[in-house]
Amino acid sequence: VYKPRILVCAPSNAAVDNLLERVIGRQFHQLNGDPYTPEVVRVAAADTIVSDAVGPVTTSQRVEDLIKMGASDGKKFDGQRWDAEYRRHAKFVSDADNFIRHKERQLV
Repeated sequence: VYKPRILVCAPSNAAVDNLLERVIGRQFHQLNGDPYTPEVVRVAAADTIVSDAVGPVTTSQRVEDLIKMGASDGKKFDGQRWDAEYRRHAKFVSDADNFIRHKERQLV
């Protein structure tokens, strides 16, 4: 089922965090009425201070989670699982980059 993508930009980090806290804290509805929670990634420099609610969805935290994958649950490191997650996140970032570039070209 198609779920639209939303790019959020704001004049300050606090404004972006405020919007993301609202997105993270609620469910959205597909066209057929089924609820879903959107995939969210907060793109920011690693040293950017973000709110506690937004911290888990930052790119730097997601990378840390990928690195720790398997270690926290006591399982042996699973390279295939890590690779699959990495590729899924890399595709998301690439798609977002392509979308931004497309929108930039439209504005020129």
